Amino acid sequence: MKVIRHNDSNGDYRYISFSNTFISRIGIKRILRRLPGSVEIGKSPVFGECQFYKFKVNSVEFIVNEDWGDSSVFDILSSKPNSKELEEVAKYIEQTHLDPIGIAMWLVLLSPVIYFIYNLGV
Repeated sequence: MKVIRHNDSNGDYRYISFSNTFISRIGIKRILRRLPGSVEIGKSPVFGECQFYKFKVNSVEFIVNEDWGDSSVFDILSSKPNSKELEEVAKYIEQTHLDPIGIAMWLVLLSPVIYFIYNLGV
């Protein structure tokens, strides 16, 4: 998965972002739970909230955010600027394959269109 690294206005490496076109909120939670050293912090809402998952790696806390609750990008914000843990999270996500739930969701949404196009030729 392609991960974009972002610096804040002071030039500090502060957060990463990536497309959520083929990955659901549940999917990114699953991926981050498998990250070595990752610990979930508190309860995480699935729907509605922009900030939908909190976790920490070592002593650095992270928030997974989806602006407006329905955008095409997930952000992972670090509580500590320039942390090696943020880079570990970025590399782990880059090496992760697409979420099967997200792909299945797109196939279900597109199946009527595919059926219609297929039947045009009949």
